[in-house]
Amino acid sequence: MANLRPESPAPASQEDLTQEREKDAPEVKGRPSPKKPRSEPGRQPGWVRVTPLFLSAILFLSGIFSVFCALPLQVLSLQKRWKLLLLSLVLNSAWVILLGGFASFALYAVYGLVPGVLLGWLMGRGTSLTRSLAVTVAGMMTVAGGVVLGVAVYHQVSPFDEVRNQVSVFLRWMEVSLAPEARENLLGGMDPKDWSKAFLHELPSALILFALAQAWLSAVFLLRANPGGILGMKGLKPDLIRNWRVPDLWVWPTIACAVFMVFEIEQVTPWATNAFRVLMGLYALQGLAILGAFLDAWKIRGFLRNAVYVGVLFLMMPLLLSVGFFDQWFDFRKKLRQST
Repeated sequence: MANLRPESPAPASQEDLTQEREKDAPEVKGRPSPKKPRSEPGRQPGWVRVTPLFLSAILFLSGIFSVFCALPLQVLSLQKRWKLLLLSLVLNSAWVILLGGFASFALYAVYGLVPGVLLGWLMGRGTSLTRSLAVTVAGMMTVAGGVVLGVAVYHQVSPFDEVRNQVSVFLRWMEVSLAPEARENLLGGMDPKDWSKAFLHELPSALILFALAQAWLSAVFLLRANPGGILGMKGLKPDLIRNWRVPDLWVWPTIACAVFMVFEIEQVTPWATNAFRVLMGLYALQGLAILGAFLDAWKIRGFLRNAVYVGVLFLMMPLLLSVGFFDQWFDFRKKLRQST
């Protein structure tokens, strides 16, 4: 009986399969370029890695950009790059001493090195903004006191006498260097001796306010930069500035200081005046935070936003202080959230 089953095709040889693949493959013209090796993630160019070794000193000595001088050091402290941070501290200090002298280095140590190391380290640990600012300002004032004490020991006088001597030197410089009209405007019509006495009384609060402003600006820059997203992982985000407020209980020391300023007591009023100015400086920062929240709600950014900040600081400071102080009771940002 004949076999009716169809014959199965013979298996294709390896050569036939290879020819079929070559026919089906798309035609590629030219020589294929070799793959470039991938760069290591997070690796920075060499010139970026060496900028912290001199950038902080350049910013400080520039004058107008000196408020940014702590930022390069803060980034290293935040990233815990301790060896590079130590080398940067030494080299930047050497640049400031070489180009500006030891007096400039004293200012740089207080307003550049301390916030550069302390603030970045504290915020990198996830410390609250209020505590970070308080510890940083305390560190800056401790270093400032150490500088005054060291100079006083070198001149073999008491620290208070050294401060008086430096104020006298400043007055002599002012008499020689400034024009008569500029000198009168600075003195405000006061006798130089009375002005010197008032200046000495206000000096502690002036130093603390300057340190507070420097620490606040450094915190703002660091939160905006947020290198490597470290602050975001620690729960510290840029909107932290807009939501910041002075602790509620601090309103009572502020009121007590104001009472001692109205009803003068010789030994208490000068200290109460200094404390009142520092506390009102904190409420000014709270007023700026409230202003920032309103500008965000109104979608005001860029140049116009900066112009509003400058205008409020220079033209409407009493209003800014009032908004920051009375926010303890009215909570303007909460009302803004409810309205939007």
